[in-house]
Amino acid sequence: MSLGSLSRRGFVRGGPGAVRGGLAAGPLVSRPPYGPLEGAVRTLMEKGARGIRARRQDHLELRPDLGDVLDLASEFGTPFYLYDFDLLEERACALRAAVPSRFEICFAVKANPSLAVVTLLARLGFGADVASRGELLLARAAGVSPARVVFSGPAKSDRDLLSALEWGILGINVEGVSELDRLQAHADRLGISVPVQLRLGVSWSAGERQRILGGAAMGKFGIDLGLAQSMLASGSRWPRLRVQGFQVFNASNVLSAGRWVRQAARVVDLSVALARRFHLPLSVVDLGGGLGIPYSARQRALDLSALGAGLEALAEACARVPELSATRLLLEPGRYLVGPAGIYVARVVECKGVHGRRVATLDGGVHHFLRPALLGTAHPVALESGDGRTLGRRREPWQLSGPLCTSLDTLAAATALPPLRPGDLLAFLQAGAYGFTQSMPLFLSHEWPLELGRRGNGIWSLREMPSVAALLAAQSAPDGLAWPAVAGRRSVAGPALRLTRPAGRVRTEMVAGD
Repeated sequence: MSLGSLSRRGFVRGGPGAVRGGLAAGPLVSRPPYGPLEGAVRTLMEKGARGIRARRQDHLELRPDLGDVLDLASEFGTPFYLYDFDLLEERACALRAAVPSRFEICFAVKANPSLAVVTLLARLGFGADVASRGELLLARAAGVSPARVVFSGPAKSDRDLLSALEWGILGINVEGVSELDRLQAHADRLGISVPVQLRLGVSWSAGERQRILGGAAMGKFGIDLGLAQSMLASGSRWPRLRVQGFQVFNASNVLSAGRWVRQAARVVDLSVALARRFHLPLSVVDLGGGLGIPYSARQRALDLSALGAGLEALAEACARVPELSATRLLLEPGRYLVGPAGIYVARVVECKGVHGRRVATLDGGVHHFLRPALLGTAHPVALESGDGRTLGRRREPWQLSGPLCTSLDTLAAATALPPLRPGDLLAFLQAGAYGFTQSMPLFLSHEWPLELGRRGNGIWSLREMPSVAALLAAQSAPDGLAWPAVAGRRSVAGPALRLTRPAGRVRTEMVAGD
């Protein structure tokens, strides 16, 4: 496959002679019909994986065992998160078995930055996709090999970048020119060479049911293709940086295996075109994440066998491309692995009728579990009452709201449940990804929820949560701030405060007043 053939298929504007004066004459076409690899994958999928359409799957198949929720609530109180590590391992092993060995899997730590979760996945051979210095430290503590860690995300701080350089990870997914400039300065000071991938902003995607990453119009993520070409042509500006590949990740919670695989093939096509055009060794192609899970019985679950068949077709097509002979192909699932393995449990405090609606207020809400309100999507809910009401056929629409002083604190607007009573337990399913980690626990100063893990018959506490008293003890009200202000003066009386930052700490010093 020559660059000319890519151009004839509509992938590269101008063909192999389109680079003039060190800059690309025209940008890559943003939305091609499809490139050679995508075309080959389509053909192979049609021949060998005609069952590519995802099958309908009841979401209740995907939930962890809820049998001991009543006992856990009695012992630990509510609210709490419970993660089923047996189910997590089962899903991780099933994904690894379905995906051809040509593809490496890096867990998207942002989905659930629990040390226990990342440690289990590291022991199963997974790498890590991190998006902050904190997640990098977590991956390191969990035993992930630095050679299997990629650093993604916009607006990385200098501390983020230096942490990645000091650990020597696989690569950094770069989001813009300023990031390259700062990396070059750090690399100069350290005297090292830095491997990077360019995160590309393209006008096509595998499609999102809801705007999470943003799809083809993803805004802040990635580098426009035209700018990326100019950056590649100006590589001498960053002599210590080694562009080793590319990333495209712009769709989240994709439930169609066919669409996800075709997007992956298109990303590889684009990466090969850029590598050929700018004479780059293609060491890494980062396909991102986005493997989805259903949040209602109406949604179709991702067909894992179809995903595996599609990626097998892609691996077969890649084997015929010389530039890809030593390329590492990365997948970065998060939600797919851990989402179904977690639940959030809250207790009904009061049931009442409000303007003809049934409303149940709970002891937990969006301060612990923000996702339903943030995206406007209710999670499946299971009643755990212990008295057999779940066996009856009677269902009523209930609004489920939390204890916060805002109408935004609603976990479900009208979910069908048996008649509820104060003291009932409600388990919100599919809560293992983007649950507590995406929430706002400081709002209204309620206690934080426990995070529990179950493995076999054992239950463990996974995180020591700070109490409200401990959070208060960490605050201060210096005397100097308590004096009433007077126009034109810092204070009426008493010393002023000056903040200094020795050795990375914030310290208050008393200074003379005016």
